[in-house]
Amino acid sequence: MTDLIITTDGFNTMSSSWGDIDNDGDLDLFLANDGSKNQLFRNEGNFVFSRILSTDISNTNAKSFSSAWADIDNDSDLDLFVTNAFQNGQRLKNNLYLNDGTGHLTEVTNEVVVMDEGWSYGCAFGDYDNDGFQDLAVATTRFGNVDEADYLYHNNGNSNHWLMVSLEGNVSNKSAIGAKVRVKAIVNGTAVWQMREISAQSAYCSQNDMRAHFGLADATLVDSMVIEWPSGIRQYRTGVLPNQILEIEEDLVNVVKEELPGFGFKVFPNPTNSVLQLEAQFSESMKVLMVEVFGDTGKVIYKTTFSNVSGHWQHQIDLRKFQLTPGQYIVRVGNGLSAEERKIIYVY
Repeated sequence: MTDLIITTDGFNTMSSSWGDIDNDGDLDLFLANDGSKNQLFRNEGNFVFSRILSTDISNTNAKSFSSAWADIDNDSDLDLFVTNAFQNGQRLKNNLYLNDGTGHLTEVTNEVVVMDEGWSYGCAFGDYDNDGFQDLAVATTRFGNVDEADYLYHNNGNSNHWLMVSLEGNVSNKSAIGAKVRVKAIVNGTAVWQMREISAQSAYCSQNDMRAHFGLADATLVDSMVIEWPSGIRQYRTGVLPNQILEIEEDLVNVVKEELPGFGFKVFPNPTNSVLQLEAQFSESMKVLMVEVFGDTGKVIYKTTFSNVSGHWQHQIDLRKFQLTPGQYIVRVGNGLSAEERKIIYVY
């Protein structure tokens, strides 16, 4: 899609990183820029983004290269670290921003991670000592003719609770890349949902710990957990105690073991501006049939499941209900082990 605000603005962007800064269940975007102000965009849903200007991030010109999101104080929202380099031979400090829970980030100037100077490239958060708090690694580059040492910072923590989730795929890829973990807990008297997506790269020259980390503040229980695997399988947990590293393997108990039989999967009309018709002919009975529609960012717009499908099958989806922007979307039909996809174009 070429008409989004995140693609039409002209900046000398070095890298990007995604994180759900306001706990609304979708991924917001930070752009690290070189020679212009950094940018933070809120995801409003349905491929609509708005630029956030009321934050310290957007107030000054930057020489930024990489960034990383993590809940460094375990208060149930994502904070941001940004690296800086290459400005007229000057040694530069890095930036740290704390989230107030609404997506408003305020710069911190009195922590050791922003006092060291040099030229920094990649950065990554991860709990190297498994104490429940996110530590920070910063990769520096050559300053002048000197290869300077990298930085490793230990997070000394506080009394807030936490949960870390380590995933291993079976039907999905072994590293669970693309999986989403959602948890709900009562934080300071309010029910809060948090979401983390497992990614193969977190920003420029950077890779965060691939375990999903959640700060829980004063919550004494995670009352709900949902794991959305790339395969389409969902797993649920309730009553999870905090302050632990939870290892979860993709559940195969209820997964249909047969391969998806060949069938004439059709979607029409294409392009469409209203109702999309799905049609297929199954020569064998399908115990489970999952239907998804998603955009090119991977965000699922529509999802439903059918049981014991055989013979001629039809299904209609009224795309007008989802306030979609014009562009390309993908329809996927599968059984959890294999799937077929069709590209469609949505127009007004």
